[in-house]
Amino acid sequence: MEIQNLIERANHLLKEARYSSSRIYIYNWLWKKGILEFMFSKGLVDYDENVGNEYMLTCHAGYSVTNVLPSIAVILSILIINDLLILANCDDKSFSMFLSVI
Repeated sequence: MEIQNLIERANHLLKEARYSSSRIYIYNWLWKKGILEFMFSKGLVDYDENVGNEYMLTCHAGYSVTNVLPSIAVILSILIINDLLILANCDDKSFSMFLSVI
């Protein structure tokens, strides 16, 4: 599935799940500066779980405690996209239920 379509759907569902606009902004910034740049650098348009996993392997904090939280946020942003891809054939209510627990 095209990454742009996944991100648009994620934004819609995050709003429905009543995520704050600042949280949604953060995820969009992480996707833009992270997975989108990664995919564009490789000439990829279609996202799958393998692309997300490959990207996550490039995101490491080393051993610095100050870098751990940003890395966790990046990984969480990819996990949301992965789960959305898995649930792409499900209804929006199923994904909204997922979002309510993270």
